[in-house]
Amino acid sequence: RKIGHVFTDERVSPRFAVLNPEFTYTVPRYQMVAGIFDIMNHITEQYFSDIDDNTSDYLAEGLMRSLVTASRAAVANPTDYEARSNIMWTATWALNTLVGCGKTQDWEVHMIGQAVGAVTDATHGMTLSAVALPYYRLIMPYGLEKFARFATNVWGIDTAGKTNEELAAAGLNAMENWMREIGCVMSISELGADESMLEGLADSTLIMQGGYHVLTRDEVISSLEEVIAMLGTYDITTIRASMGMYLCCKAIHEKTDVRVLLTGEISDELFGYKYTDFAPSPEEFQREAKKRVDELHMY
Repeated sequence: RKIGHVFTDERVSPRFAVLNPEFTYTVPRYQMVAGIFDIMNHITEQYFSDIDDNTSDYLAEGLMRSLVTASRAAVANPTDYEARSNIMWTATWALNTLVGCGKTQDWEVHMIGQAVGAVTDATHGMTLSAVALPYYRLIMPYGLEKFARFATNVWGIDTAGKTNEELAAAGLNAMENWMREIGCVMSISELGADESMLEGLADSTLIMQGGYHVLTRDEVISSLEEVIAMLGTYDITTIRASMGMYLCCKAIHEKTDVRVLLTGEISDELFGYKYTDFAPSPEEFQREAKKRVDELHMY
């Protein structure tokens, strides 16, 4: 039986440290990427909470922009001293309590990730990357303004002609693209988790109170059962892809007057995956995509 303890004490924090970025050059790429996402998630766990105008959030946004730039440079050239030093410096500010000042803080991604790590023995940072996007897409409707701000201030998404919902979704899509670019794990199945572990993962996940939506075990399990019933399949990949979309659409339906016509998964299938594989030319693909948008009301 594996038993974990969450604790914090100033006695385990260093009073002073001298860090040399050159000592990180030989860290394997997989572990480097895991560490980079852990840094990013340390920041987002604190950033995605509260609705007031807080200086801590402006600091967090700058740190996230710096990390994205440095991570791309370090992946391209692991011995880039400037990139490595900026990653190391950002890591320090990400968890030395600075950007958490005045924040209730969330930390639910860490709780879920640690539960996944307990049953898979996977690298910590990759357990976070595997669960972060489904979780953030679930809570996005509850903290819409902050997710829209994240899109513009961190990822540079143009606000022109976009609703907060569109901005928020675009921001998380931009984060997903960056995660895939640097090599993050994107689902718990990649780490060895399967459907038989879901009940145990739900039971062993600590539920935090500081984020935009307090996730409960019953909500996860009941939603999982309903998704399986509507899908008519126990296929793990299909359930995984549908779960986040179902919960997100359910929250949008219950809390707004917005009506969801297409989710990311459905639009991928209609407009992307299959026809991209078999389209005879780029021009034909564009023609077919326009046709499907024009006939959207028929689907």
